[in-house]
Amino acid sequence: MILREIIDSGKKMLEYNTPVLGICMGHRLIALASGGDEFRLRYEHRRPTN
Repeated sequence: MILREIIDSGKKMLEYNTPVLGICMGHRLIALASGGDEFRLRYEHRRPTN
């Protein structure tokens, strides 16, 4: 699976202890490569409250 390959590449990149910046999907991939987890929010954050 291509996502697994990308996460494995991210793990290798993080082994060098160099600062990295991820925006949007990149941030999620860095979190997964670091051993984090992701989940879908129960409510959409842009949904009107009234």
